[in-house]
Amino acid sequence: MPAERSGWAGHRVAGTAPRMSQSHRHDELELNLVTAGRAAYVVDGRRVELNPDAALWLWPDQEHLLIQSSEAFAMWVVVWRQDAVRAAAGGDGDGCVPLGPAASDAALLAPRALSERVAADLCVVAAGIARARSPGHEAAGLAWLLREAWGAFLAAEDVPSGSRLHPAVEGAARWLGAHAHEPAADDLDALAARCGLSRSRLSRLFAAQVGETLAAHRQRRRLEAALRHLGAAGRDGTPGRATMLDAAFAGGFGSYPAFYRAHVAHLGCGPAEARRAERGGR
Repeated sequence: MPAERSGWAGHRVAGTAPRMSQSHRHDELELNLVTAGRAAYVVDGRRVELNPDAALWLWPDQEHLLIQSSEAFAMWVVVWRQDAVRAAAGGDGDGCVPLGPAASDAALLAPRALSERVAADLCVVAAGIARARSPGHEAAGLAWLLREAWGAFLAAEDVPSGSRLHPAVEGAARWLGAHAHEPAADDLDALAARCGLSRSRLSRLFAAQVGETLAAHRQRRRLEAALRHLGAAGRDGTPGRATMLDAAFAGGFGSYPAFYRAHVAHLGCGPAEARRAERGGR
């Protein structure tokens, strides 16, 4: 992020933007405002469910990973630099901006359900920030949204945040996020052994806590890797043209038909059809 910017806002829609495949953390304060669909995070080892109109704050240096999302999932992501948060707080702070929860304050670590009207109003402001033509206009919008979103969050209802993931389930999700495209991911027995459980035991726990089987999670991660390969073609020094077979192999699929079947299962159409539709909408 350029030094002159105090933050940014962007709209994320399932299947149109690369998803972080590894658990990560950053120095900035982040707000997620869900506009449609459902998703699940792992945040500091706890599964967190996101539903429409939910607001979730992700605190500086808090480890998080988006592990699951519905096809209709969409959200606004708003990020503030810490110095911008401190500036908005006005010195020691007046409670009107989020300076960070105590480790024991679980209520501030879970999502909350905003009213439909409040959520819509905040999303309109986020959209305005995304369209801002100057750093000054962007900063003004970010400062206003910080206070309004925090006030709305404190006034909203808590949303049950789910239970803590079994360490083996969390470990398997993280490993597949980083390695699903590699040949080693073919061996789920080895993955279970790496996590300290039998495959049957890990599979039962994983399905119960994540909401999909190990094999389905691996397939989805491979599909994401293949789509990232297609989307990156021509950017950041990658080849300008990527074939569907290139994408299939980059995602860890052994053949194009396997990639095609996964694409249809998750997105409702084949990859070539999806690419034509995307180009036609530009």
